[in-house]
Amino acid sequence: MLCWSMPSFHSIRAGAAAAALALSAAHAASAQIVPAPPPLPEANGTTFTIFYNGRALGSEQIAVNRVADGWVISSSGRLAAPIDALARRLQIRYTADWHPISFDFDGTLRGQLQTMHTTVEGTTAKSDLTIGTETTQRTNTIDPASLLILTNSFFAGYEAVAARARTAPAGTDIPIFAEGPMTMFRGRIGAAADEQIQTVARRVAAHRATLTLTVPGGSVDAVIWWDDAGRLVRFSVPGQQIEVAREDIAAVSSRTVRISRANDEAVTIPSNGFTLAGTLSRPASSTVPRLPAVVLAGGSGGGDRDGFVAGVPILGQIAGALADAGFIVIRYDKRGMGQSGGRAEAATLADYADDLRAAVKFLEARKDVDPKRLAVVGHGEGGIVALIAASKEKRIDAVALVATPGVTGADLMLAQQRHLLDRMKITPEERQAKIDAQKKIHDAVLSGKGLDALPADVRRTVDNAEFQSLLASDPAKLMKAVSLPLLILQGELDTQVEPKNADLLAEMAARRKKAPPAEVVKVPGVNHLLATAATGEVDEYAALKDKTATLGDIRAALGGPLPPHPLDASEVVADLAAAAEPGLVTTSGPRYFGFVTGGALPAAVAAEWVAAAWDQNAGLFVMSPTAAVAEEIAGQWLIDLLRLPRHASVGFVTGAHMANFTALAAARHELLRRAGYDVEADGLQAAPRLNVVVGAEVHVSVIGALRLLGIGSSQVVRVEADGQGRMRPEALADTLDRLSGPTIVCAQAGNVNTGAFDPFDEVADAARRHGAWLHVDGAFGLWAACSESLRHLVGGVERADSWATDAHKWLNAPYDSGLVFTSHPEAHRAAMSVEAAYLVRSADEPREPMDWVPESSRRARGFAVYAALRALGRSGVEDLVDRCCRLAARFAELLRQEPSMQVLNDVVLNQVLVRVVPATGDPDAATRDALRLVQEERVCWLGGTRWHGMEAMRISVSNWSTTEEDVDRSADSIVRAARQVVGVRV
Repeated sequence: MLCWSMPSFHSIRAGAAAAALALSAAHAASAQIVPAPPPLPEANGTTFTIFYNGRALGSEQIAVNRVADGWVISSSGRLAAPIDALARRLQIRYTADWHPISFDFDGTLRGQLQTMHTTVEGTTAKSDLTIGTETTQRTNTIDPASLLILTNSFFAGYEAVAARARTAPAGTDIPIFAEGPMTMFRGRIGAAADEQIQTVARRVAAHRATLTLTVPGGSVDAVIWWDDAGRLVRFSVPGQQIEVAREDIAAVSSRTVRISRANDEAVTIPSNGFTLAGTLSRPASSTVPRLPAVVLAGGSGGGDRDGFVAGVPILGQIAGALADAGFIVIRYDKRGMGQSGGRAEAATLADYADDLRAAVKFLEARKDVDPKRLAVVGHGEGGIVALIAASKEKRIDAVALVATPGVTGADLMLAQQRHLLDRMKITPEERQAKIDAQKKIHDAVLSGKGLDALPADVRRTVDNAEFQSLLASDPAKLMKAVSLPLLILQGELDTQVEPKNADLLAEMAARRKKAPPAEVVKVPGVNHLLATAATGEVDEYAALKDKTATLGDIRAALGGPLPPHPLDASEVVADLAAAAEPGLVTTSGPRYFGFVTGGALPAAVAAEWVAAAWDQNAGLFVMSPTAAVAEEIAGQWLIDLLRLPRHASVGFVTGAHMANFTALAAARHELLRRAGYDVEADGLQAAPRLNVVVGAEVHVSVIGALRLLGIGSSQVVRVEADGQGRMRPEALADTLDRLSGPTIVCAQAGNVNTGAFDPFDEVADAARRHGAWLHVDGAFGLWAACSESLRHLVGGVERADSWATDAHKWLNAPYDSGLVFTSHPEAHRAAMSVEAAYLVRSADEPREPMDWVPESSRRARGFAVYAALRALGRSGVEDLVDRCCRLAARFAELLRQEPSMQVLNDVVLNQVLVRVVPATGDPDAATRDALRLVQEERVCWLGGTRWHGMEAMRISVSNWSTTEEDVDRSADSIVRAARQVVGVRV
């Protein structure tokens, strides 16, 4: 069942909600008899229910027992069709510290006998696999700490994952050996969070963590739960619609208390012949005797009161935010789901609106609620439910519609399907056929004619009251009967209910007679779940890092609707500064040592301010002669400082990524020109093949630049590097001897982890012998040329054909500021320049800034670089570079004095790689833990990296304002963290 690749999954019924159905909803949807597992002879057996595609497919009885030599996990289970599997006996043995000993399975799959026996000794796993009457033997090399898992049907093996996850810090990689395919893969444990699960008998304290399974062909996102003893509680693979739940929490009457407040109150709400179970949230403190109140209504799909979708408890978090803002808030399980009574099978949106009205009536009767200030908030299709309730219920005083459709249900589903189809690689004919099929389904549902002709699985999905009422829903008709104030909230990255729906709702509201106006708020960067996102697509839900969806936070950050009239500029800037402060990172501070990030020199910052006030477009000389001349002069100063050929050309770009791109575009032009090919005119399809040779430790920006130029990462030839990341010249020479045709060699000045430099003279010799273009990626290391004491590190670098570096790193210019140089100005200009009648070129000045960079219109970066260079002068630049390197050496010396710490690199520049090595235990885990403690203490900030398979902390000293005191304080913080991790008293 756990497949190696995750299938594309989308529900035309409920869009985002279908990506990860709440467990209670999945349970409620399954009315079939669950096949019972065979009896398990071991003690301590616990039954788990296995759900697939929202249906209880089978069960597995699992026992975990401690024995003399370690642990034994045993299980038996049975799965109905279409899996049709039986596990008579599954047993996995481990040592006391959870290292594998053996795996045994005896069962049948679709009526065919299968047995499996694996023994593990060290790094060797020997397996006998019998299918029917045929037996095969396999020997695999595995990690000795592997956990053994049967991937295709039963889940007892995840008990060991739960046990390991119980003590593993976030980011821990667990090696896993998959029985069946006999394949190694890895599972990465995410950050653990506590969770409470309410059953009929008790509340279960559970712990939840994401589990990313990196398997052949891709990765699978899962979630695993365990209790305080480290025993498995639940396992979920949302993308494959797999849920495995322990019997006490698999009951319909159980629910996860996903979000709660100290003063939350469990309530029961009388409805039509049954009760709804809900949670009432109140402000933490209030002196007001009667408070305004809100009822929350969720969309279709899951029926849990917290509106839990893809890790985001939407309604629960909105409830908390509103309670913090001074409201009493109720959210409840849908009828027939979770702990609410009633039956869901025949419920329509109108029935759910009746339940919403019952909750409003319940609130009105409370003595702590102001009956004249009652509002309803609906999310997704819950907004339609809110409109239905508001059209009938006089007790409701206001309505908020969050991510609510502004079209009929049928049109919404077609829009969702079109969006999904647009992202699929299918022909226009296939796309239209699918849309026509969907319309046919809609016609059958709405008319009641043709349902029998639909496939059985489709009819099961659509032939129910809720779907039919959702399909027929029309907000335009409902809006006419709602004469209340409206708030319409929409995320601008919502791909399930597109942002234009908010405008449609606003237009409907405006057509109402004598109704209060509707307020529309669109939140940038927010998806359908009200969570910060990159694309808003459903397939990104599992990867969302910040799964917070508080309405209060969003509204606070936004500051309300767009003002109807202009505001004073000073007020706008003051508000922006206040709102931005919590989310800013002090990268300009003297104790920020992450990502080779320089600070910003005062003169350069001031020049940047002036340049912004001038608002100069630095594309053409005629558009800003001063900007063009500033770039020209700063460029010549840079060529002199970096000791590059005097005739070199220079371009001012965004950063090293685009500097590498520009230089390599010039290389592509020149090499293909020599081969008689005009790449700018004729493109790449018929061009001679370009060879690209890089060191094994090449920076990713070079690879990214090559991809933009049409050279895929798999086409790049990597040559061996030494232990510090330096390209081996003999390996380069051997590689070039084997190649023929136009060739680019990419060398490196300053490895991003160690600061090491390639041997440029030897690399240049090899490149020249083969007529190759030599490019140097020197984002920060190229600045060593400015220092008398460090210049030997870049000896021979001037023999290259092109160079890339950053001014926003060691020159400490503000972001963004990259630099590209080439010793072939003609090739540089030919690769970048474009012609058009309106691009008026100067007759007096031959250098047009846009001829040397990818952009035409751009800000005048040259002013800040000019100011930084002029403020520092030649000796100031040298002192800045030397001082940072001395401080890096001081850092390394202080950390070497701590017995539990190991410096991994030769500190030749400004980079220090350090690792925590405890006397016993995992150094990788210890290093990650120490890094987390350093970041939490906030004396300094540094990032993590992996170097030659080892976790490490990376320290980059690049800031003009860093002092010895800053280094000493930071080193003390790192040492304290290391000692805490290894158990040394601080």
